[in-house]
Amino acid sequence: MKKYILSALSLSLIIASAFGSNALTAAAEPLNIVVNGDFETGDFSNWTVYQTPDGVADEGIVEFDTTGSGTSYAAKFKVGTFRRNVYEGGGIYQDFYAPAGDWEVSADIAAFDPGGTGNLQGGRFDLLIDDVVVATYEFGFIQANQTLRHTLSVTGSFADDNWHVIKIEITRSWAAQSPTPMQYVDNINLIMPTANILSDSGVPGQGINEAPGLQKPFNPNSAADEHAGKKDK
Repeated sequence: MKKYILSALSLSLIIASAFGSNALTAAAEPLNIVVNGDFETGDFSNWTVYQTPDGVADEGIVEFDTTGSGTSYAAKFKVGTFRRNVYEGGGIYQDFYAPAGDWEVSADIAAFDPGGTGNLQGGRFDLLIDDVVVATYEFGFIQANQTLRHTLSVTGSFADDNWHVIKIEITRSWAAQSPTPMQYVDNINLIMPTANILSDSGVPGQGINEAPGLQKPFNPNSAADEHAGKKDK
């Protein structure tokens, strides 16, 4: 399961209080910047859903076995285009604030064909950071009642502290009429070292009450103490 921002920060602050600021580096763990990347809220909270100019997406949140290890909530799409041979569809994006430093992004993706004859296009998945494609994967021919799976994964770095956007765009160059394969996304992570985030955001000190981008809505599924460190925007 995901490690939420507030729980990781709370743990690090407790360690720092007990053992001094040097403990922050020693106790550093990877921190996921993305909020609701596993869609366990049961909706698109913290995400913006969109369609391309000539595309359809038919998005929703459903339970699906995206990884092959069991069902969980996932973002579901049924993408296609109004113009043949032009890749169109839709996707989701999320704005976030992050410090300078290295990052690793990953997302589990899948396609499922509920039809009786199969389909030539399971769907193309593009992972974008700041509107630049950093990873892509296309499911080609998919048989009837078949599930195809893959994990997008890429590393990079931010040059400075700033706002960024992560986006998953799913497209096909065929119409989305029935029967059309469905596409799924789950477990979207953008991992950065906890120590870097705590240091660059002024923690300890002003802490998450001042650090831009860390005042996310409280996640009821978080393991953090109730509303620990929460500050509404």
